[in-house]
Amino acid sequence: MSMLDEADRSKYFPFVSLRGDALSGAILSAELQANSAAGRNLELTQYVEFIQTFSPLVTLRYYPVVESKIMRVEAVYEYAVSSSRPFNRSFLAEDEVLKYSEVTEDTVFTDIDCSQYQVDRNGLLRISSTLVGSWLRITYWAGFDFTSEAIEVQQLKSAVAAILNYEAAK
Repeated sequence: MSMLDEADRSKYFPFVSLRGDALSGAILSAELQANSAAGRNLELTQYVEFIQTFSPLVTLRYYPVVESKIMRVEAVYEYAVSSSRPFNRSFLAEDEVLKYSEVTEDTVFTDIDCSQYQVDRNGLLRISSTLVGSWLRITYWAGFDFTSEAIEVQQLKSAVAAILNYEAAK
């Protein structure tokens, strides 16, 4: 799915004369620049994060979290962290989890009942106190649905169109 397409021309980039593959390429370039500036994919994307918890509040890396999509939280209750990073609260990629803890590929994560956590749109995950001190594997959806008419989506489309207009005018 694309942030902009030909149907958005009249509203967002009426003065761009490109057509066909040239327009598609220019739109793709503008979208890649917007994603790069944001440091992530702005479109709806599924993410998996491994986080060691030290508090009942966990901040997910990507937002806005799509609360209507299925979210999965799994936990490992027993772990041993390397002494080189005993109080690490950073967001870890899967390979870092395996490198710095006793959590391995064979570790069995247990599904957590949704009554033990809540997440808001901004990526703040509140977990039950029984989960504090465990490793969590959190699978969720974040980003923007560019088919919606939400104000923030229109603003993002306008920003991407501004990049497109600038690039096409060169």
